[in-house]
Amino acid sequence: METFLQVIGSLVLGIVIILLGIYLYIRIKLGKYANVDTSKDMTPLRIHLNEEIKPDWIGKKHAQKIEKELIDLGFTPDKTYTVVEMDGIQLKAFFNTPYTAVLYTHPIAGLWVDIVGDTENGTEYTVSNAPMGGEMDTHPNAKKYWEKEFTVSELYTKLKEVVGSQSIKALDSSSFRDYFENAYKREMQWKNKNGGVSFDEFMRVVENDPKNYTDKEIMEAFHETKRKELLKWHDGAIEEYGNKESIPKNDCYEIFEYMFIVPSKSDPIGFIRYLADIYYLNDEQAKKLEEKYSDNMDIDIRTLFNEINKGFSTELRAVKKSDIDYPIDIEIYEIPKKQY
Repeated sequence: METFLQVIGSLVLGIVIILLGIYLYIRIKLGKYANVDTSKDMTPLRIHLNEEIKPDWIGKKHAQKIEKELIDLGFTPDKTYTVVEMDGIQLKAFFNTPYTAVLYTHPIAGLWVDIVGDTENGTEYTVSNAPMGGEMDTHPNAKKYWEKEFTVSELYTKLKEVVGSQSIKALDSSSFRDYFENAYKREMQWKNKNGGVSFDEFMRVVENDPKNYTDKEIMEAFHETKRKELLKWHDGAIEEYGNKESIPKNDCYEIFEYMFIVPSKSDPIGFIRYLADIYYLNDEQAKKLEEKYSDNMDIDIRTLFNEINKGFSTELRAVKKSDIDYPIDIEIYEIPKKQY
């Protein structure tokens, strides 16, 4: 069965909407029929904005209506961008110094608006009428207000109320893209350092959906979410290890083929499945370990791994190679090469 949360989006700071909620929304509502490229990683460690020339969506009636509302409030339209790593997401920036507004579009989630005030003291205020996202935890310096039914004018009024007399740092066309990309990276770093998507966040999304799911479906979806999260961390940490050790690019493939990660935090079942994905475990071993640890979900991940690793013959045990602190505190291990 395809789990209803196999595709998740991204957690973003300040000016960027918490797209994780949007992708959870898409999968919960539409399941396997959602028009989303499921082969793409919806939680990239970094994102990039490319300018979009003559976007079709901005000329449609609903988008034109929202754009007019922003202009009437004093906002000046600026460039439109595609989020390269996120299938279907485009956005357009608007500036009304010192505030910034962002109009987003997605083929399933539709249109929504964020309006942002980034204060001089480091607190970032965002008001949004996105369909979902308020279920997610965010960086302590990010204050977000989710008002799904608000008009653009009501969002703007709300933002000015919560900001009050605080001094706001202004963005402009030349600084917007760098700010957006860097804000995303900061939020992902914060999120990963705290163990990634938590079960409490996951359940808040589920509870806000009118459809009922069995406990089995919910747990299966959560395990799969964490498994995919680990695969993303794997790529980021192995690349970081290669940079740390100055491994020549031509040697990376052969060396990295036998390496894997043991993070400081994760979901035990998702971690066991990850170990099968990278061929440290075979499918039968993984299945038996899932059964063994299914009633011990609070076990420390490194304790779990040490127990598993000690079950192998001494010469077949994985060996620790390094400690990496990005995208989370991670230990890098190497699987012994097969001797023929």
